[in-house]
Order: sequence, then C-alpha cells, then structure tokens
Amino acid sequence: MEQIERLMFKGTDPRESIDSFLTSAGTLIYRMFGIAEVAVALKDTSDNLFRYRLFFGMRKESEDAYRKLAYTLEQVTSTTKYPRIRLSEYIDFFPSEYRPYIEGELDTYNRPSKLEMKRRSPDEMIEGDYFCIYLYGLTKNDILGWFEIARTLNGKMPPRETLKWLELLASIVGRTIHERRLSARLTAASR
Repeated sequence: MEQIERLMFKGTDPRESIDSFLTSAGTLIYRMFGIAEVAVALKDTSDNLFRYRLFFGMRKESEDAYRKLAYTLEQVTSTTKYPRIRLSEYIDFFPSEYRPYIEGELDTYNRPSKLEMKRRSPDEMIEGDYFCIYLYGLTKNDILGWFEIARTLNGKMPPRETLKWLELLASIVGRTIHERRLSARLTAASR
C-alpha cells in the first residue's frame, strides 16, 4: 500500500514526466506483484494511435518488435482480431490457445519457441498468455493505454487479489495521465 501511495504522490508532482510516472508504475507491477514481463502502451495524442513505450523484463529483440507496433482504437477493442476473456471493466485475458496475435507480433514474445506449449493445469500461465489492464480517462470509453502483463515468476495465473490491486493501480494511473494531459492543454491554450 505504501508503494501505491508514493506513486500517487509522484503523479501529482508536475516536475515528473508521464514516462517517469509510468516507469514507476511499471516497476511497481514488476516488483510487487511477481510479474515477469510488463509492457506499457499509451495513446499518442498527435495521431490517436496506441504505441508501446516502456518495458520491464523483456529481451531487447522483443522490445524492438513492440516499438514497431501501432494500433487504432478499433484494433484494440476488436474481439475478432484479438479474442479474449473479459475479466472486469479494467482487465482482459488473452489465452495463448486463442492465438491473440496477428502477423508481425510474434517477435514481441520473449520466448517464441514456447508458444506451442500445452497448458498442464487451468492455473498455469504459458507463453502467449497475457493480460491487458486498461488505463481509462474520465469514462470507460476513453482508453488512454494499458499495462500488458505476461508470465509470472511462479508460472501461475495471478490471483484475484493481485488483479484487484492492478485494477486500482490502473485507475490511479489513468486518472493521473488524463489530468496531466488536460493540464498541459490548458497551459498551452492560455499562452
């Protein structure tokens, strides 16, 4: 809880950049919740495309592949293109068995040779499984980005309690990004 409080205070500091704030949030997820791989995507306000910006626990080749990707809102929300299981307003689970990727995305996986592994138990997390924890602005229709998490340190699905903490964290981060961007627009308009 202390770490989340510190993150909230960091979010209110106007001297902190959004990337610095997101780095703190990603590091918190990576360290506190036993998540082995985290990628952070954010909507670029200049063209409204979502791009990956920050990575934790990834191979350089995976990071490079992620950086080449850009998505429209329609692609992000397409359940046809990216089949998923909706766990909550904030979280979608993309099981490896659904093949939740399209051409050009295979290089983003840290261990692509293990993509064909079979799940041995329902709580096992395998290569190709990932969760998106969405960052919203004022409404659930305003997706600002997401935390994409894959692989846990213990090889198991994150427990429900962890997912609830990640929802709280996403709520804080989304609201902070929204307020920072609004503040920047107001400052620019007043000049």
